[in-house]
Amino acid sequence: MAGGIPDELIEKIRQGNDIVGLISEYISLRQNGSRYVGLCPFHNEKTPSFSVSKDKQLYYCFGCHASGNVFSFVMNIDGLNFVEAARKLGSRVGIDISEHVESEAERSRRRFRERIMEACETAGKYYSWMLTDSKNGARCREYVGARGIDDAALKAFNLGYAPDSASMDGLTTYLMKKGFEDEVLLESGLSLKKKYGKGLYDAFRDRLIFPIADQYGRVVAFGGRVIAAGDNRPKYVNSKEGPAYSKRANLYNLHAASTHARAAGRMVLCEGYLDAMAYWKAGVKEAVASLGTALTKEQAKLIARFCGQVLISYDADKAGSAATVKGVALLEEAGLEVKVVSLPEGEDPDSLLRKTGPGSLVAAVDGAKSFLRYQVEKAIDGANLKNADSKLAAVKKLVRIIGGCADAVTRNEMVREVSGRLAVSPDALMQDVSRTSSRLNRSRGGPAADGSVDTEARSPLMEENGLSYAIAETERAILRLCADEPGSIKLVSENLTEGFEAEGSEELYRAMYSLWEDGKVIDQRILPILEGRHKELAARLLMDKDRPFQSIDEAIKALKSMRIRRRLREIDVCIRKAEAEGRIEDIVGLQVEQKRLREILGSRTALY
Repeated sequence: MAGGIPDELIEKIRQGNDIVGLISEYISLRQNGSRYVGLCPFHNEKTPSFSVSKDKQLYYCFGCHASGNVFSFVMNIDGLNFVEAARKLGSRVGIDISEHVESEAERSRRRFRERIMEACETAGKYYSWMLTDSKNGARCREYVGARGIDDAALKAFNLGYAPDSASMDGLTTYLMKKGFEDEVLLESGLSLKKKYGKGLYDAFRDRLIFPIADQYGRVVAFGGRVIAAGDNRPKYVNSKEGPAYSKRANLYNLHAASTHARAAGRMVLCEGYLDAMAYWKAGVKEAVASLGTALTKEQAKLIARFCGQVLISYDADKAGSAATVKGVALLEEAGLEVKVVSLPEGEDPDSLLRKTGPGSLVAAVDGAKSFLRYQVEKAIDGANLKNADSKLAAVKKLVRIIGGCADAVTRNEMVREVSGRLAVSPDALMQDVSRTSSRLNRSRGGPAADGSVDTEARSPLMEENGLSYAIAETERAILRLCADEPGSIKLVSENLTEGFEAEGSEELYRAMYSLWEDGKVIDQRILPILEGRHKELAARLLMDKDRPFQSIDEAIKALKSMRIRRRLREIDVCIRKAEAEGRIEDIVGLQVEQKRLREILGSRTALY
């Protein structure tokens, strides 16, 4: 049973949805022998490598390795979870899964959310008509024309206009006549209660309107911008959060951009509505905006559902630089490769497009830098290299930045480049960087910057069977924490059911568990329980003061993450071998495991 849906119902939905017919609704397929082939919808290609088997009801791309059945196809192409995909596929064949996945209360809440979205959809059409066809929208039409927003952009982004009037209730009255209840208008954020007297009035008045759709293309909220130069109200207002809309779990233009992001393998992340629109006008269709709020974990995960790389394109000012630094950690935690788009000082994508045309934006995207290079260049550009104190401060900052890079080759390249630009000794700079890198690696439980290990400090728990040093040392760190806090032993038994791998680790843990179970302190009393070499290991463990992890939770998550990454590397090898031998069924199974493990890594919470 998946998602609460009985297995037999899942099978009935699967059998009712022929995979060739389903995929043909999204892309053009042509028969080639027993298979159907077409251009892959998940990556950009010119020669068809996407293969669909009618007999096995499977698809596989020999280019990007996407694979699965009707459920995985809909989940990936439309960005749905399993239950949502089952609901969509079920509706195609007349099967309703609601009773299996919802309680009566949940069903009631869903229907209310759907009612709110109906109101938003209706409001969007009202706003659009006001902008394009009504006399009241003339002033707003002049404004969008002056901003360089043409008819194509108006249509693509469904822009609208919220008029003002003496009664201030034009939209509210319109929606009420359409049968929408007061509660729906209030919870949608389209209307507000009057402070004096009874009744409701419009939340958006005399503003250019930006409809905000969820990842499925349903309008759930709106953003509004003032259009008059002397308007002293806040420049932007947004719909309040409610049953159908959460700022932290949505991105502006995601639904439209997701298909392009999937094909391009990347997404461009901007600050505002007009920035995303500017990229669209420049031909970069995979741009989204973070809805005027700091990037959240939920938004980072949303991006990771559609691509593996994100280009941050925030405003070229101090606030934008700070937001970039904060956003990188969240994006990398979601498993994304991060690059930074550098714009001229004081510019944003919209202003740059209007000043210099689309070519400058395209060039900025094509020239996106790694986050490391972005930090290095910001540090150098922000320093007065003619002033000794300023130069020294810049060098210290650069040492911290470069030393934090885990890749030795990249560190060496950056040291050579920076030493030349700052006219400092490359050897001296490399020494400082190596010390910083080694210190950071030790705090993470890893080897020194040059890859060497102190043989005196190196534990006999090191691999003899090819086990990585990082995994062995992390297991050792967990055992040290168990010795410090015996209560951690219970957490380990519950969360590391697969046990320990490094030589001696499992024996030490069992001995600790035995003492803890008997209510005894974990100290030298552990030695008589052990034999031979394991006694030496235990003694060394109890004497070691190094604590690379602050908590048992952190250590367990780190170990699980390392093991998952190792398994992902193994899967890559197996997939390449299976591809060479044409074993599509094996590839599909491996891809399913690969996707599940990547989702666990991306969520982090699933690790523990």
